Amino acid sequence: MFTLRFKWYKCEIVNMNTFLARANTIFAFTLTVLAALTFGCFLTTAFNDHTATVEIDSSTAMVYVEFQMFWLYMIFVHNIVS
Repeated sequence: MFTLRFKWYKCEIVNMNTFLARANTIFAFTLTVLAALTFGCFLTTAFNDHTATVEIDSSTAMVYVEFQMFWLYMIFVHNIVS
């Protein structure tokens, strides 16, 4: 397929089926599809209710283990410094 390109001083025939023209078309189509998918993902999450109830429960055994690890770390750092 050929297209005529007019300028004020000449008229030239441009080949529209080059590799770069086809690659540009595929790239533009891909970007359009990705933009539509991105907008669709936005629509599916934008109007959701983003609140939830939170319940935090910690066992005393876990706190005790973390406390022991903290003191071991502090003793280790103190021994290195001094």
